[in-house]
Amino acid sequence: MLALHGWLDNAATFDRLAPLLKGLRLVAPDFPGHGLSDHLPTGMQYHFVGSIPVLAELVQQLGWKRYGVLGHSMGAAVGSLLAAISPAEVTGLFLIDSLGPLSDSPEGNVGRLKHFVDRWIKEPRRSSPRLFPSLDAMVEARQKVAAIGSKGARCILERGAVASNDGLRWRSDPRLTLPSSLRMTEEQVLAFLSHIQCPTEILWASEGLPGRLPYVKEQLEKRCAAIPQLKQHQLAGGHHLQLDSPEAVALLVQTFFDGL
Repeated sequence: MLALHGWLDNAATFDRLAPLLKGLRLVAPDFPGHGLSDHLPTGMQYHFVGSIPVLAELVQQLGWKRYGVLGHSMGAAVGSLLAAISPAEVTGLFLIDSLGPLSDSPEGNVGRLKHFVDRWIKEPRRSSPRLFPSLDAMVEARQKVAAIGSKGARCILERGAVASNDGLRWRSDPRLTLPSSLRMTEEQVLAFLSHIQCPTEILWASEGLPGRLPYVKEQLEKRCAAIPQLKQHQLAGGHHLQLDSPEAVALLVQTFFDGL
């Protein structure tokens, strides 16, 4: 199966989960600009939709005809769209704390594009990357901006940090921190979700994404209703359940894919 990580994370987000899954082959790529993957060429911008043809090409190179998808956060959003356009190939979809991409109104996208262009001109090409004296310092900084345990943060940073002359910095492309230039409308998201034909399960974190973004929580009822075969679970914890509670997550993931 494909295992798809979240925004500004990397493939190591599954390092604590993968060893607990028996008889399941996980291929966990770093999205472009993340982890050990190449950055996009100068002048190019990142958009989550651009990851989908990259994944389709990866699947082709692997020679897979049918496969499952496991996705966390942004990886769950991308996985949702991939399943929607590949109903004959995707056999099962297990999502962690996200369903479909963030959306915006048609009018909101006008201001969004302007904001993106303003930021694109100013940043991040004119700013220097933040440097840290040690991996421990990076772990501490990561925990301040994301609800994640120290073991989980260290997993991501051991793959996501790189040494420079004056310390450690993030390996990821600084352009990833720019705002989205455009988002789908909610109607477009619902249209994609309605085309998911495979069995789908979602694992929500009690202190996860919907709780932190109230407008996302308001959309979830319609999004969940759009998927024909859907089952939902919830575990106590924050957004990175697969890193903070790998045993509990592994039980649900194993049961789901074994039952397909």
